[in-house]
Amino acid sequence: MMLNIKRFDLVVVKAVMAVSLFLFYSLASASGSGGGFGAPRQAAPADPNYDYGKAIYSGRQKGIGRIKYCVANGQEKIKVKKSSLKAYKGRTYQELMANLYDCNKPEEQILSRLGNDNTYYVVYYLNKRYRLGLRR
Repeated sequence: MMLNIKRFDLVVVKAVMAVSLFLFYSLASASGSGGGFGAPRQAAPADPNYDYGKAIYSGRQKGIGRIKYCVANGQEKIKVKKSSLKAYKGRTYQELMANLYDCNKPEEQILSRLGNDNTYYVVYYLNKRYRLGLRR
């Protein structure tokens, strides 16, 4: 008779452990822990200057419209891309601002078309986007 009681206790203990583990894991997954792989991914902090410069550069800013950006390389104007901006790595914001042009109107500087503030936002965006390391 003693053996039957011990077996019964063992079965009860196993059942209680199984139920408690089930409840623990179901509550943990319902709390949003991401399935045990850590906290859910947090969004990167927003940089409003970067976003505003990107909106102007891509032509999504109302009142400004689309502009094709070129950069002065000697006497010629080249479309803005990573390779054409290499010459401005480590220089100042003012140098790049003075050498941005509209490709459709090569004689027109972006600075005169957009103004100082909006041109600064575009150069800020280009600096971050292409990791130019521009100085202020």
